[in-house]
Amino acid sequence: MKIGCIFGTGCNAAYMEDCGSVPKLAHMKLPPETPMAINCEWGAFDNEHKILPLTKYDLTVDDESPRPGQQAFEKMIAGLYLGEIFRLVLLDQHEEKHMFEGQDASKLKKPYSLDSSFLSAIEEYVIPRPCIRRRKILTTILGIHTRI
Repeated sequence: MKIGCIFGTGCNAAYMEDCGSVPKLAHMKLPPETPMAINCEWGAFDNEHKILPLTKYDLTVDDESPRPGQQAFEKMIAGLYLGEIFRLVLLDQHEEKHMFEGQDASKLKKPYSLDSSFLSAIEEYVIPRPCIRRRKILTTILGIHTRI
């Protein structure tokens, strides 16, 4: 079986199936062993919000998106949204005085001001001093000073 997935700005999956296994194609009289790509459109999985566990940040991203109620799974895992989820968590933690207390975190108030490249830069393992690099990224991009 061949399966392909994309995890980028969005997310999706497809797999190869024999046409004989796809009832909707029976009327076309294709040879049953003819391969066909099946697009799963899995970014739309659980648009009803009944299966996947959602955080308040997931709900905020969905509510404030151009298409609320659509592409639920994609909004939880795709690159377009991961930075925004992280921004919402940081902002919430700052407003609850758990992080960056006494600092100007106003840059965190701008929606989509962080993207997934920010997360990649923070998580990148850099030898010999990864904490210094992370501190520099937070200071440069957000103007926030930390002890990490």
